[in-house]
Amino acid sequence: MKNKKIRKSPINIGDKFGDLIVIKQLEHIEYGKTKQRISMWRLRCECGNIINASIKKIRQKLFKHCGCKGTISYRNAEDRIGEQYNDFTVLSIDRKEKRKNNYHVYYKCQCKCGQISIMERTTLGKHKHCHRCYSDSRMGKPYKDISHRYWECLKITANKRNIKFNISKKYAWEIFINQNKLCALSGVPLRFEKRYTKQRTLQTASLDRIDSDLSYEIGNVQWVHKQVNWLKSSLKDEDLLRWVKLIYEHNNMEEIS
Repeated sequence: MKNKKIRKSPINIGDKFGDLIVIKQLEHIEYGKTKQRISMWRLRCECGNIINASIKKIRQKLFKHCGCKGTISYRNAEDRIGEQYNDFTVLSIDRKEKRKNNYHVYYKCQCKCGQISIMERTTLGKHKHCHRCYSDSRMGKPYKDISHRYWECLKITANKRNIKFNISKKYAWEIFINQNKLCALSGVPLRFEKRYTKQRTLQTASLDRIDSDLSYEIGNVQWVHKQVNWLKSSLKDEDLLRWVKLIYEHNNMEEIS
């Protein structure tokens, strides 16, 4: 004897599910590729709001209210302030938004590097660190103000030109400090940009070879302004200064202070 299918109890007008009361049956809708017909019902919450829900969701008790109570109270949201999630610390609540039947709470979080990020409640604990720390972990760590991205660009460019690159970021930074953070040829202040990929135009510091016939090696590098490095090109320091002097004298610039 075949087992008879258990007939599910029908839904009637006036039935109560949590804070919701069934007030009307709506027209069936077709759902999915198979065009399955689904029964829809209209319910009224105790707060007075009206919502529509399918019979399947009503039976599964997915709706207990219209969303007026939310899935998380504001008091519980505030309890997360000060908690630690991987490298993030929750500082405060940034905003609270209502979507459909749930409240979405957004928090202002601070990474251990100091970067501030806005994170939704459900994403807390899913991200280990901020985007900046992620980029540093993939591309390497900077040294002081020297961006790792800029350093890698130097090495790639030198390799394409068949120039050996035998110095470290630490040695290059020591040269920069010994120059008092000034251009070795013009004396103007130099600037590094830590976010070199997006703001490379703001960086003025450029690593230069004193003797362009030699490689990037100890004793043959200096920091100059990027415009000076562009003017120098493949010249040696003495050749550049000689041409600058000739240009200066030819244009009678002595009277200009």
